[in-house]
Amino acid sequence: LQMDPALIERVEIIHSASADSGAFGLAGTINVVTRNRRKALPRQLSLNGGSDGHGNRAGVNLQGGWREDAGTIFNITGSATSSQSELAGDAIWSWLDANDTNVGSVESTLSKAASQQFSLSPSMTWKLTPSDELQLNASVSAVVDKYRNQSHLIKGPTLDNGGSRPQATQLVDENRTNYVSLDTQWRHKLANEGTSTIRIDF
Repeated sequence: LQMDPALIERVEIIHSASADSGAFGLAGTINVVTRNRRKALPRQLSLNGGSDGHGNRAGVNLQGGWREDAGTIFNITGSATSSQSELAGDAIWSWLDANDTNVGSVESTLSKAASQQFSLSPSMTWKLTPSDELQLNASVSAVVDKYRNQSHLIKGPTLDNGGSRPQATQLVDENRTNYVSLDTQWRHKLANEGTSTIRIDF
């Protein structure tokens, strides 16, 4: 009668004298199992994007988790971004040939760059005792960067007919980076209001 029914998950009735857990449990034991109530932490979702005339970008960020009455906290944060850019133009080249004659050419250039990034960071905190707390943090991220530069001669002599510029060139570069981290932290509250902390990073 003194307990809110919403806090009760189930009631176990054990008909056995051997189930005695007190001085008056001779005929059996009634075990009231309470709920472990879970409260959702504030959830957040954000989207962003834009364009500056040479490229565009877009991204998403999310955060959420929950907290239990016993003090356990779970939280997760994730993000993903993507960007692309493109720049085109003409390069004008001029030089003197073997007869001191001015020779020129016009070269069309195109540069493209792209980047994708992804990260995920879950964390867990356990309240072991009123004075002890154990926390586990993890992080996983991946980054891919790509770059491409192309040029093509649209006017003027080439190497094949006495010029000094190639007909076409292309440069491609790609870089991939993966990162994983894990750290464990144990905190103990001291009697003088201080805190001792032990932390291990991987």
